[in-house]
Amino acid sequence: MNDWHRLGKSFAELSKRHPFLEDHARLMRILVNTLSADPRLEAVEAGISLSTLTLKPRGSVHWVAVATRGTRYTVAIMDALESAERDMVQCSAEKVVFTILEYLEKLKR
Repeated sequence: MNDWHRLGKSFAELSKRHPFLEDHARLMRILVNTLSADPRLEAVEAGISLSTLTLKPRGSVHWVAVATRGTRYTVAIMDALESAERDMVQCSAEKVVFTILEYLEKLKR
């Protein structure tokens, strides 16, 4: 089970240590709060790597990484074995949850 509260708190503290990441931290906290209420993510391990939200289906060597670029989100599929990006897209806040779920579905195939 994911500790969404801890993840949200980590993003809140990020802007205290790195003030230039204030907008990023705010957007990521909003996203974490939104994802915490979504039952479709119960089988996904959520974490933080640097300032990026990581979502990994249990047992997978791939994960979905979520960050921001300006006011848009960047969503990418990453390969743990090669630490390489497999697919990436930028999307608006309105489409980010759909995009994350779409990318997680790609990992199941």
